[in-house]
Amino acid sequence: MARDGATASFHMALPERNTALQQHVKLPPIPTGKSLNNAQQKSTGQTTPTKFELERFIEPVRKKLTAVDAQKVLAIVDELIMKSEVITLLPLLLRDLQAVKSYLEPDAYELLLTHQQLTISFKTTQQTLIEVARNDGEEINVFEILFDAKPLHETSNVSGTSSNWNSDEMLSARTKELALNLIKLKTELEFSIRNLLRHFRMRKPLPTNLVEDLSSRRQREYSYYCQCLHDTRQQVLDRLLMSPGEQQERQLFFGRVSQ
Repeated sequence: MARDGATASFHMALPERNTALQQHVKLPPIPTGKSLNNAQQKSTGQTTPTKFELERFIEPVRKKLTAVDAQKVLAIVDELIMKSEVITLLPLLLRDLQAVKSYLEPDAYELLLTHQQLTISFKTTQQTLIEVARNDGEEINVFEILFDAKPLHETSNVSGTSSNWNSDEMLSARTKELALNLIKLKTELEFSIRNLLRHFRMRKPLPTNLVEDLSSRRQREYSYYCQCLHDTRQQVLDRLLMSPGEQQERQLFFGRVSQ
């Protein structure tokens, strides 16, 4: 009985001794909840980014370009995208020009119609040249005729447009005439496409709804190329909107988050 009473007295006095001990020795509190997460992040060297940091580094603070040089750089990228869209959609436009007439301005439609006629003439002349040369037993290289010939504006006369095939005495006069006509049509097509691009750059671009409709029928490689250009534009814009110091901070931030 006496032993049991002594044990009970010891346990009753234990909280008082613990309280007195805590007054002399300050022990760190046991982390729970949010403080536990912070302790674990500190031990691993990782920190949770705040909402302000995410908004700051994901989206640039500035939304518009103010520097003239930066605006010029972005304008060059936009022009490249516009030209690529027109060139990759041109075969679809010419295939059914009458169907897209309502989307276009009269000037744009006339330029496309002219280009369509030149394209047909070029293909017809090329095919005729190949057939005439084959019937006469002559060997010609259309690629060499078109791309090795000097531009017409660099020669004093039409007969000097080539230094190889035009001086070949084995070719008939008919073959040479067709070859010269093919070179002329090639030059006219080059001027025609420049006029088209100049029109869509200076006047009015292709309507957005028309581009979206034709893009679904465009070749996969062309669509991928144009999409890469749009992605590049966004990257260029982000770089132009941020200073070099902000770009470095952004790289360090994402590098820390990805660890």
